[in-house]
Amino acid sequence: MKKQKKSDTRRFFETMWIMVKYDVLPWMVGAGIVALTILSLQDAKAKDCFSQQKNIQSSIFQKQR
Repeated sequence: MKKQKKSDTRRFFETMWIMVKYDVLPWMVGAGIVALTILSLQDAKAKDCFSQQKNIQSSIFQKQR
């Protein structure tokens, strides 16, 4: 029984997939998690600023009455 040799192209793609899977993919996942965290913090900060601004405006309005 002859064992077929893998073509150079197939070996290249297998090697590239292994490199991407173990070298690049973890960094991409980590960068995505960091980006989501930053965006959620900015969103929370923006919502908090708006609620503080409403409180200030309502207290000024009550003082004018």
